[in-house]
Amino acid sequence: MTKILLIILLSVFFSFTLTACWDGIELQNRAIVLMVGIDPGKEDGQEIKVSVQIARPQMFKNPVKAASQSENKKTIVISQTGVNAADALRKLQLSIDRTLFFGHVRAIVVNEQLAREGLLRILDPLLQARIVSRESWLFISTHSAKAILKDIPMLDPIPSTYLSNFFENNILLNRPYDATIGGFHQRLVSPGIQPYGIWLGESNESLSAPTIKGIAAFFGDQMVGGLQKDQAIGWEFVENQFPKSPLIFQCPHHKNRHIVVEINDSRTTIHFTDMRLDQPAIRVHVSIHGYIEGNTCTKNNIEDIRQELYIERIVSKQLARNIEASIQQTQTVLHADLFGFGRMFYWYAPQKWQGNSKWDQAYPHAKIHVQVKAYLEFLSTYRRDLL
Repeated sequence: MTKILLIILLSVFFSFTLTACWDGIELQNRAIVLMVGIDPGKEDGQEIKVSVQIARPQMFKNPVKAASQSENKKTIVISQTGVNAADALRKLQLSIDRTLFFGHVRAIVVNEQLAREGLLRILDPLLQARIVSRESWLFISTHSAKAILKDIPMLDPIPSTYLSNFFENNILLNRPYDATIGGFHQRLVSPGIQPYGIWLGESNESLSAPTIKGIAAFFGDQMVGGLQKDQAIGWEFVENQFPKSPLIFQCPHHKNRHIVVEINDSRTTIHFTDMRLDQPAIRVHVSIHGYIEGNTCTKNNIEDIRQELYIERIVSKQLARNIEASIQQTQTVLHADLFGFGRMFYWYAPQKWQGNSKWDQAYPHAKIHVQVKAYLEFLSTYRRDLL
């Protein structure tokens, strides 16, 4: 009996020492922001228009219904203009009866027009005020950022989740942190490399969701253009960012036939063959491993070692041309080293490094040689001696 009484007394005593949620806030008092969009606000006589996508918690318990029914939307979008982002957000807070909560912001979408003027004046106040985190994804939109927030994807009723899944499911990049605000800042302050964001294009009407246009290229904090989808693939291989996915190559003698290669792995090494800063020379070697299901470039699926080696050479040459086109775009059009060749120069020979400005002048004239070697396996083929 004494033992039981002692246990009860100890339980009561320790219950008083436990801390509760003394700083908790009821969900009904918060407006949970999932995504932030920033557009020019000059049509209202202001500099910036800030839009926020807010979750409607009461709708998340209901089953997903047609996205076209506005009453079933799980998010709403509200906007305000201001002289800067902080001013617009202050007006947003005054326009609703709940406290804006930014702890769940997963992405920020910036209109391309503002990105070309400079991102730091937009991002720095948001980071300093802890409105967005360094882990938030950074998107650059060719159209209205507010329209991106208002899209209700058919595959996911929450637009921020739909966009985040491209990274969390390793569909776009192997190292998704580089596409965050933190990754943008990290590349911005690193020697010999320029930052980037994910470039969004027009909405896909069938999916009611934005399309991935490619890579938005920056020189400093100003957007200078971009790499379209095919060019972005070349960039991904050089940066070791290409995820496991299929690639399509053209059959050389059959215009209506293609080679579909399932890429399992790719590795890129970069070497400087000439370290003179006035005319650097670089060798890029890319090796890919994958497999081909069947052999659509021939009339049959008969295994032939000479034919297989020939197809490997075709794949290697076409991928090399793709990578060369990506590099040429950054050298002759963008004048921005998105590949980080300058960073490699800095790592190899820090004593020869003369600063970013010197490398920015040298990069467009750098001689870059690309080598690609494909190692392919051929499935669903038959050995000739077994027929």
